[in-house]
Amino acid sequence: MGSIGVGLWLAMRMLLGGQASPEGTQEGPPFPAMDQTMSRLAGLEGLDAVQFAAQEVKLDLREETAVLVREAEASYDNASINSDTLSLWFAEDLAVASGRSRLIADRQEVTTDSTVVYDMELMRGSAASARSAFADRGTDWFSQGHVTVREDGSTFVEVGSFTSCDIEDDLHYWFRIGTAKVWGNLLMAWPVALYVHGVPVLWLPFFAQDTRDDRRSGFLPPRFGINDIVSTSGNQRRSVTDVGYYVAINDYADAQATLDWYSGEFTRINSSFRYDVVKNHLQGAVSVNQSYGEQKTLQIQARHNQSLSPQTTLRANANIISNTKVYERQSFNPTLQTQRVSSDLGFQHRFPFASMNISASRRQDLGAQAGQVNLTLPNLGMTFTPLTLLRAPSNRSRFYNNIVVSGSFQGQRLTQSREEGNDNLSDRASASTGIRLGSFGVSARTSYNRRLVTFFEPDPDGPLDKEDSSVDYGGSLDYQVDLIGSTTLRPTISWDAEMFKNDDTEGEYVNVPARMRFGAQLATDLYGFFPGVGPFARIRHKVSPRFGFDYSPAVEIPDSLLAIPGFPGGSSGVQNRLSLTINQTFEAKLREDIELDGEAEALLQGRMPGLDSLAIADSTAMLDNPWIRAQRRGPRPPPGAALDSAAAGVDSAAVDSMGAGADPGAGPVVDPVAAEADSALATADSLAAAGDTVIADSTGLPGDPLAGPGSLSGRYGGLQGPPRRAQERRNVVLLGINSSALQFDFSRENQPALITDNWSHRINSDLLRGLSFNMSFDLFEGSGEERTLSPFLSAVTGSFTFSSATGLGGIMGLGSGGGAGAQGSRQRLNNLGSSRYRLQSFNENPDPFDPGLRNGGPWTLSLTYSLQKTRGTDTADSRGRQSINAVLSMQPSPSWGLTWGTSYNLTDSEFGEHRLSLDRDLHRWVASFLFARAPNGNFIFQMSVRLADAPDLKFDYDQRTSEDLLER
Repeated sequence: MGSIGVGLWLAMRMLLGGQASPEGTQEGPPFPAMDQTMSRLAGLEGLDAVQFAAQEVKLDLREETAVLVREAEASYDNASINSDTLSLWFAEDLAVASGRSRLIADRQEVTTDSTVVYDMELMRGSAASARSAFADRGTDWFSQGHVTVREDGSTFVEVGSFTSCDIEDDLHYWFRIGTAKVWGNLLMAWPVALYVHGVPVLWLPFFAQDTRDDRRSGFLPPRFGINDIVSTSGNQRRSVTDVGYYVAINDYADAQATLDWYSGEFTRINSSFRYDVVKNHLQGAVSVNQSYGEQKTLQIQARHNQSLSPQTTLRANANIISNTKVYERQSFNPTLQTQRVSSDLGFQHRFPFASMNISASRRQDLGAQAGQVNLTLPNLGMTFTPLTLLRAPSNRSRFYNNIVVSGSFQGQRLTQSREEGNDNLSDRASASTGIRLGSFGVSARTSYNRRLVTFFEPDPDGPLDKEDSSVDYGGSLDYQVDLIGSTTLRPTISWDAEMFKNDDTEGEYVNVPARMRFGAQLATDLYGFFPGVGPFARIRHKVSPRFGFDYSPAVEIPDSLLAIPGFPGGSSGVQNRLSLTINQTFEAKLREDIELDGEAEALLQGRMPGLDSLAIADSTAMLDNPWIRAQRRGPRPPPGAALDSAAAGVDSAAVDSMGAGADPGAGPVVDPVAAEADSALATADSLAAAGDTVIADSTGLPGDPLAGPGSLSGRYGGLQGPPRRAQERRNVVLLGINSSALQFDFSRENQPALITDNWSHRINSDLLRGLSFNMSFDLFEGSGEERTLSPFLSAVTGSFTFSSATGLGGIMGLGSGGGAGAQGSRQRLNNLGSSRYRLQSFNENPDPFDPGLRNGGPWTLSLTYSLQKTRGTDTADSRGRQSINAVLSMQPSPSWGLTWGTSYNLTDSEFGEHRLSLDRDLHRWVASFLFARAPNGNFIFQMSVRLADAPDLKFDYDQRTSEDLLER
């Protein structure tokens, strides 16, 4: 079934020079292997072997022709052709295929329903109405046209078209070309017309494109909008951006230089350099932008991250603006005008005995705080690895074993400079160390503070600056006593002393009398269990009071010291203070038959893992267990001993207190023995039915603070009891209220004992995702002996995110479940897709304005409210300053996406900024609209229609209105 003839080589170049999709290449069944005779004939010089097969073969040796009919296939080397009818004219070196034909050469495929003619001597072939499919940058393209392949390797296409739309019956768009030539890596076409639903919308006289997919040097496509060509108003200013050149230095680095021109305003020169060496853990970029106009400004940005070793890392982020006011006027992005320009430099190294961190930072404010720069240089911190002395196993340790020694050091210099204001220089250094032996701890600390103030407008008769410094030192002793359940008592003794120096002490340090303090802290948890309602099986109310007592005898301070301005002696009388902190949490356990959706499940599981704390009740049920009593009589484990991960857990209701006096050891809740859970659960159910309050829940047996208060393993060295039951986390925080401490001083005569001036509260709930509500009260009116208790709401801040998939219904799994957010093709106008040429935006951080709400469902709303009030007469400050920020993201239809954000000043009844973004999915195209108004009055309107499969092909409209231009 073979023949010897002139070799058949059908080489067809793709229309755009792209590579054929390997998935789309389907070669026919392999031909049978040649026998010995055929192999010898194929090896003769001057002869080429062609293998062919068909249902019917007509071979004419006199005419040197072969006609293959029905399922005809011929193969030569790495090229093959399949057709309904295939004629081979060996004398003329021609191959003619008719009917439905498919050519495969070099894994490239061309199909046609017409005729394919190939001249094997001239190495030229043509295909009428040929169709091909190829992949370019992850996109499948489909082309059709009259293809001619020449001997020199060039390919001509006449009356052709191509598209990435895969709907054959109703193509949404296509490009039609008169003639195209592919030569090497260059494609040239003329003329080119864009058709949308059969309607021509764009015509170009010619088109040129480099078809290589790799990074390469070349000119960047400039960006300009339709309104930059056709003027729409008399005061319109045109702009052309990204006029420049891109250089691909090597596989690890590239650079570019561009020019932005804004008529009548300014011209900006941009340059960027980027590098990324993965094997050396080296990555970074440098950008320099200089604008020229009536006023100039220079911006320098740099980023560098490097892992010098597994223990050493280096990071650097620099952002410097020479003239912030000019930068604000030239900016149209609302977020850029209120940002803080930050620069950071950090070096971290882990020694076997300590971790060292050396850093520096620079903060430059924009907006209302423009002109203020904070520079921290240097900032040194070192934390020593805790050292355990006389280490011994917990079951054989004595009272002198497992002594833990720890320490830390930190120092920094902070420089605050203002364009119109006093400059401040602060030097700070502190060191601390501690020794802990079981429940007994000893600590010592010292700190140094120096402040230098340089006056902006000094007194003509006074000094130009003012300097003061102080040295503080002291120590403390504490011992923790574990009472019943989670109740702990920690008595403390501390000693504080200080030395002070300023200009009035003639440069000499003055000793401040030392003060002794005696105190104690008492912490416990109170629980109330109540029957469930609705989807809740049970509800628990947890109250966590914290009491702190502090007594300090009076000290005598000479009047000569008190007369020194700025002397830090403070009150020298007796101090007898009591602090009270109360935190409350209302938790509910979902019924077993309640199904949670994916988002609610992730929200509940997102908290720190722990066992079901609602399944444990009275502490007496555990303490009556003789096995636990025997363990309690055993020796204590060393601080920091390995914890029993199966027993230790964290209560989801444990939240850090906002104020002083809060005990950090009020959180972990443990299921001590799963075998005891059933009896404890029965006790809890009986108490819940009566609504009783249980004191000292068994879930909190606090141990050594270093091992984690409330951890059974921390206290008893890891109990080897029955296996624990892994339980799914199905607890919901209905309401959490965390309050700052209230402090009372009973040594004050003729004055209220309450000395707390401001009382703060924080509220959170799982029913509203991201809820954070804070409020503060100014408790007293007046000062001194004449002040009276009169609570006054001074500040309220709140924020939460609400969507169709969250809230009360969503957290129960009863919501709509949401839907997919806007697709990835809907991108911001400031980042219009990736280009194979240009560097991406220097700032790789997400847009601060965009909270990433597009995946929250059909709609997502984020609200932030702020209220600030000052007690006093009827003034603007006493009436309060109120503002609200809102970001709404919604998907009105499967093809539309909308994001609207604004800030509104409720006090002045005016908007601060607006930003409205609309995205329309047009199958393979994306239309985007952006309206933005910055706080300084700059307005921008952008419209872009771009091909998602080729982001460089787009149609932009960009209108910018500057507040300065309107004033002119």
